[in-house]
Amino acid sequence: MAEPRNDDGDDPRRPWYSVAQWPAGFFAAIPFAGVLNLVQDWFGKRISATQTGLLSGILIMLAFLVYGVVSSTLDGAREARLTRARVARLSRDTHKSFDEFRARVGSFTTYFPARHGPVEDHYTQAAHLYKEAGKVIDSAQEGDEIYAVNSFVEIFHQDPDPEIKRLQDEYLGRIEQCLDRRVKYHRLIQLESLDSLNNPSNLLSNWVEESYLHHYRRSVARRSNAPGNLVDLDAVPAKYPISFVVLKRKAGNGATGGSIIWQINEHVQRNGQLEAAHLQLTGIFIIRNPQGDLADRFLDWFRQCNRNGVQLTLHHLRDRNGDA
Repeated sequence: MAEPRNDDGDDPRRPWYSVAQWPAGFFAAIPFAGVLNLVQDWFGKRISATQTGLLSGILIMLAFLVYGVVSSTLDGAREARLTRARVARLSRDTHKSFDEFRARVGSFTTYFPARHGPVEDHYTQAAHLYKEAGKVIDSAQEGDEIYAVNSFVEIFHQDPDPEIKRLQDEYLGRIEQCLDRRVKYHRLIQLESLDSLNNPSNLLSNWVEESYLHHYRRSVARRSNAPGNLVDLDAVPAKYPISFVVLKRKAGNGATGGSIIWQINEHVQRNGQLEAAHLQLTGIFIIRNPQGDLADRFLDWFRQCNRNGVQLTLHHLRDRNGDA
């Protein structure tokens, strides 16, 4: 956040203030010059002493009045400038204190739309969305953990735009790169029925979007090569129609914070009718939760989903030709 600029120090007197005193002295000197002239006249006996005393008093009073008004104006401007400087410092301190407070006890939540407004803006929105989600994934370090849940209603193939598919591939590739940094990755795929895993006429690969299918296959392949059991990919009975990713930070200083990518879907209309089985991404919330209270709630949903699951293999992800 940009801070108000403050050029004032402990002594905010600026050169222009000293220079501005010269006009005050100049205007005040005019009446004093008149007084001196009258004094000279008085000694020269050109006018009476009474007139000289009266005019001298008036001019002296006028001189002090002029100097006082000008000096007061300058002092008022100086005080106003000092007040503005104090307000600017107070504003900066307030912003800093509030940011520190949010970092200690609060969460930062930002929403990124995928399909809002004119259609021509949708790709730009999607690119921004995947970019920001990728930043969350890129921040994962050794010892962190990534937990992901796919809603069963979103695994249906939607024939995404090639450019959107490219964005998906890049985002999922970032998750795979985390394995090189020894970040644990556990994903749950919710299915209406686990029986479909053994149904050769209704293979899972027929339903999963291509980007995710390739990602699942690469993840399973990495599981056997990644030391320390860093990868888990399980199919579970559907429980929650929700999709999210939680990046759980390694415990430190008594707290385990995290970040959440919460996906919001919308039903797809075809021929004027809603199809409950077909959804598309409409936006995501990115929630940075330093204290981990909200992340723990999502992880509790993850644990609730992670029951009676089946660990997926390349055999489960094969296509009709038996290729994985």
